[in-house]
Amino acid sequence: MTKRISNHLLSQNKVEHCNIDFVNTAISRDEQLFIDPVLIEVGTTSFCDVAKRKTADFFSQLHTAYYVANNVEHKKHLLKHAREINDTHLGYAKKHGKGNTEEGLYEIFKGIDDYITSIKINRMFELVLYVPEFAEDGMSDLLTNILYKELSEFTVQQCQKYNIETQICPKERFYWNSQTHTWIKYTGQSLVIDGNIHLLVPKEIVQTHYRFTTDNFLRSVIVENICEAEASYDKNGKKSRPQKDKVRENILKQNGTIFDTVHKFAEGNNDLLKQYQKIVDEKYRALTLSDEELDMRIYK
Repeated sequence: MTKRISNHLLSQNKVEHCNIDFVNTAISRDEQLFIDPVLIEVGTTSFCDVAKRKTADFFSQLHTAYYVANNVEHKKHLLKHAREINDTHLGYAKKHGKGNTEEGLYEIFKGIDDYITSIKINRMFELVLYVPEFAEDGMSDLLTNILYKELSEFTVQQCQKYNIETQICPKERFYWNSQTHTWIKYTGQSLVIDGNIHLLVPKEIVQTHYRFTTDNFLRSVIVENICEAEASYDKNGKKSRPQKDKVRENILKQNGTIFDTVHKFAEGNNDLLKQYQKIVDEKYRALTLSDEELDMRIYK
């Protein structure tokens, strides 16, 4: 039987998520769930309100570093503590790849540098569209670090609710401070089980996978626009459009990878990204995982 956070907090293994505020993660392995920046944007809880301000400030600093100052040291400072940590016990299996280090993240984010003069990124989730090898795990790790203090405070609140002891954080962890616009060492309380820190995550900000991807952007905006532009009508007014899969296949043959294709079409055309922002916003109006969906995912 997989031991879970609820075993430690409530002395129960399978607790329905309708009865708790956090994701009931396993203690010894990761759950394939991810903190979703758009769910934070659309969230209405007090946690989401604070998280929005924190992530907006970090993104503002990132925007300045890449779009205004173009300062290498500033970029590296921003990414210094955005590395992989495993305290939430969410994500894919432990990666231990180049994303773990400041230099590794800087190399990954060089994907932005190549298109900085022609593509305007305005929202946090758009980093996933333009940065290869980032995706759910990278973004979720970044958000975990930015919001480390808020996630720790949420965890402590849950521990107090169930009369569970906490202790001073035993490891070096950092969080983003939106007043000083810099990383600050976390020195508060933590939930520690078997020597490992466990951050509890509010259930309303996780997803099984992001609904915004580079390929989805390609299909739902770029390919869709081409299909509309090349549509024809017969003498009876019946509309005929090219097959989307064929159009996608052809433009990938012409432009290379999905990332290269999206970049080529998006360069100098901010309307495409605006179209996709509307699609994402519409999608996420009803995309919070229900308690039943979380139960099925966690206890499958």
